[in-house]
Amino acid sequence: QVDHAIQESQTHERQRQLHYVLGVGAGEERRQDGRSEQRKGLETVQMRCVGPVGQAYQSRLPAAHVGIVVTGSLLYNALKAASELTKEGVPVVVLHMPTIKPLDTAALDRLANECSGLVTVEEHQRAGGLGGAVCEYLSEAKPLRIIRIGVDDQFGQSGEPEELIEHYGMGVSHIMAAVKKALL
Repeated sequence: QVDHAIQESQTHERQRQLHYVLGVGAGEERRQDGRSEQRKGLETVQMRCVGPVGQAYQSRLPAAHVGIVVTGSLLYNALKAASELTKEGVPVVVLHMPTIKPLDTAALDRLANECSGLVTVEEHQRAGGLGGAVCEYLSEAKPLRIIRIGVDDQFGQSGEPEELIEHYGMGVSHIMAAVKKALL
């Protein structure tokens, strides 16, 4: 499937981008030493995006009051947070912004017109990344409440990816809390 999508993306005249988001299910995994261990359970999520470079992709959820603008590997966490919030009665729309430059300003305009607040999520410093670019653009185009999730001017550390995401406040629970804060 991936090979077919890559070939498909190369047949278009304009430069294309291809993104996949995959989640892993819970279960038993056999290690190389013969022992088995349990994988942590995550819902399986697949999102295939093929389009022009710089084009954002938006999930469609009805009557959302808050939008999550996300880039990079934290897309899965943003989708998971949106799913949990929707179950709690807080509808959220997720805008996947695969590139920061060029910034898809048309997608941001549509999202800003639909929502009363935004949360940006990135595995990067809060300043100088997606959150900064979104704030810079919308401060002139359509000012609204924006909460940025990312690393807050700290040096990186070593550890398991899941632990680091939680340590730096970029986990699902942190995204959910930021969305609820944006509603105030």
